[in-house]
Amino acid sequence: MRRNLFYILVLAMLFISMAICNYSCAQQINLSGYVINHNKTPIADVNIKVLGTNKGTKTNIQGYFSLKDVVNPSTILFSHLSYENYYGKLVSDKDSQYHVVLRPKTYMLGEISIQKNVKRRLTDKYEYISSFEIFEDKIIYIGLQNRRLNRASLVLLDFSGKVITKLPIEGKSELFKDCIGNVHLVQSDTAYQLFYDGIKIHKLYPASKEFFYEKLNDCITTSNNLFIYKKYYNNNQTLLYYSVNSETGKYHDMWMDESALGKSIFNQKKYLNEFEERFYKEIFVKPIYCPMFKANDEIIVFNHIDNTIDVFNEHGIFIDSRRIVYHASKKWDNLILHDEGTESFYAVFDNGGIKTLIKINEEKGTLTEEKYMINGKPFPKNLKIHNGVALFIYRDKDNLGYSRLYFQKLAHQ
Repeated sequence: MRRNLFYILVLAMLFISMAICNYSCAQQINLSGYVINHNKTPIADVNIKVLGTNKGTKTNIQGYFSLKDVVNPSTILFSHLSYENYYGKLVSDKDSQYHVVLRPKTYMLGEISIQKNVKRRLTDKYEYISSFEIFEDKIIYIGLQNRRLNRASLVLLDFSGKVITKLPIEGKSELFKDCIGNVHLVQSDTAYQLFYDGIKIHKLYPASKEFFYEKLNDCITTSNNLFIYKKYYNNNQTLLYYSVNSETGKYHDMWMDESALGKSIFNQKKYLNEFEERFYKEIFVKPIYCPMFKANDEIIVFNHIDNTIDVFNEHGIFIDSRRIVYHASKKWDNLILHDEGTESFYAVFDNGGIKTLIKINEEKGTLTEEKYMINGKPFPKNLKIHNGVALFIYRDKDNLGYSRLYFQKLAHQ
């Protein structure tokens, strides 16, 4: 096992090197400026992050910030609890100053009752949707006009359904979001990182498809200088999360657990021939589901083996465990969704293909009274949540049978 871990560590460092090279090999500049509100009052403690990297800072009491060695081009996210997010586009080849004005968040009373059961199609009737991702504060998807690969496009739209820009693409493609938050277009033999400069989409940093998936598939999230990976063992019944420090290369086992079935198979393994072992793995054994997420300054593992939520700080140090019981329900769909916009978590339940989302109180490990149903669309695919909005692909039962992208604002049932 240690030999396997050494191999994993080498791959992890190769990925980190690749990620760093994507940026260090490009031109880098220094960035500084001020963040104010509409009254020209400086805003302190604004989080400023270079998307797709671990680079970030906060504004001081005068609203001032500075960042060194920012790659060109980049997207800069300015966020604050009391203000709307702002996405700045850095495309200058010289040191730059940003003067950002943030808009205060608005809250609508009675929104839940007004928006109850609101859902609508976001994409064209004759467009087949094969893949989509949340891209900054927008949606990006691959659409095939009349299901024809030679009429495929990469489409960027906002949450109102307005198309911002399109990029024609060729051949079978899919979208992939990596652990740093970058969205990639993966085509027949090449993967590209996508960048939106405020006008159009660019394909950057090409890499071979095989190399790309080998390095990125097992990376789960990042925190400070840590890249966190997962690795399955023992017919997918033992799960390990480990971190690699991008500056020192130091490896650290963060979390590990094993199902009762995994222990049984391990004990019986010496009595199984190759066919029997493969049969167990492919027919009876599903990978254990204990997902990890980064939320605010914590790293959270939903440990469905030991019935706990395991919490780590931003440095990967264990803090606390909280008991959970929701996963004992037969209707639980073996799925947890994370709304990165609101930092909320939802357990997904299934009743004859109809999905119901129940918000989790991760501080207590219990389900709340906030329950949301994906109405009228059984068996939705690729379900995602962003800022209280459910997005999913649904294959309509009309004569066309196209898979289309749908939008539904969450509302109490």
